[in-house]
This record gives sequence, structure tokens and C-alpha cells, in this order.
Amino acid sequence: MKNVCLILGLVIMSLSGCSNNTSPKTISTPQSLQSLSITTNTGTNTNTVSNPSTEENNSQPNDSNQQTETTNSTEKTFATQQDFVDYMYEKVKALEDTVSLLDSNLTQVYSVAGTEAETAQLSIRHNLLKQTTNEMNAIESLKRPTEEVATLQDYVVKAYHYNVEYKTAEYEVFKAETLQDRQVLLDANAENEKLAQQYISLAWSEIDRLSETAYDRK
Repeated sequence: MKNVCLILGLVIMSLSGCSNNTSPKTISTPQSLQSLSITTNTGTNTNTVSNPSTEENNSQPNDSNQQTETTNSTEKTFATQQDFVDYMYEKVKALEDTVSLLDSNLTQVYSVAGTEAETAQLSIRHNLLKQTTNEMNAIESLKRPTEEVATLQDYVVKAYHYNVEYKTAEYEVFKAETLQDRQVLLDANAENEKLAQQYISLAWSEIDRLSETAYDRK
């Protein structure tokens, strides 16, 4: 009986010791693994990266295309030959008016020479010559409705060209310091003056030849 009790006591002590050693053990997880998130792959690829700058650039209008469209939409066109002749008539009249303004301006420059007002008059002269040059370039680039008006267009462009040359040099004649210098400049500019008047006359003759209507030049 003693032996049975002794064996039973040893078994109880053994079980008690096992229960004390079964305390839960904690496994530490490395920091890098804790921060790692695992996403389940659902079969949809979401790796597309959008480029904001590219999208913004693509949404912006093309300035060069807009400029081209604007230029094309404002380009002067002529439905008939008579429309072109009428337009040239207006341009030759405008040239004659500009020449008159330049003559008047030179008189004003002469009267205010050496004063502050001279600068203002010279600025007016410069602008008139610049506008006339721009007008000449615009006329030269016009598309003709027929080749019949090619000669007229050429005459008008040359009328503008030689009048600009003549009136530009005219001021240099005025500013010459000596009579001899002035005469040299006058002689050099005489050909420009002759051609300026000649091409205006030729332009008028060509307008009269081509026009279906009579113009009143008064």
C-alpha cells in the first residue's frame, strides 16, 4: 500500500512540473516583416503609372496650329479678277495719300528742326514708312485669282518699293551738312524718284486696262 501511495505521489509531482513549464512562448517578429503588407492578387493589373505632366501637355492646345489656322482664316482672297483690281485701286490710292503725308511731314520736320518737336515728327515719319513697307509685303504675298493680274500686282509692289526708297533718302538729303553733299544725295536719289512715279503711273494704266468699271480718282 505504501508503494502505491508513493508511486501516485511521484506521478502528481511530475504532472505539476510539466504544467509549470508549459508557459506560452512569444516569437518576436522582425520590424521589416511587421511593416510588410501582403496584397492578394485579384487578377487586375494596377501597375499603370500616369504621367501628370504628359497629360497636361496633351490637354494644352497647340499654339503653332492655332496660329496657322488664324493666318489661314484671315488670308485675303478674291473671288473674281475685278475684286483684285478694285483692291489694287484702293492700295494705289492709299500709297498716293501716304506720299502726300510724307511730303507734309518733311515740311514739318524742316520747320521744327533743332527743337524737341523734331523728334515727334521724325517718329511720325518712321511709322509712315514702316506701315508702307508692311503694306508692300502684304500686297506681294497676295494670291492672284488669275494670272491676268500678275503684271498689275508687280507694278503696285514696285510702286510701293521705290516710293519707300525715295522718301527714306529724301530725309537724308534734308540733313546734308553742305550743299555739295546735298547735291550728291539728290543725284543718287533721282533714279528712285523717277521709278517711284513711273510705277504709280504704270499701275494706274494697268488698272484701267483690266477694270470693268471706271474709277473717279479725284
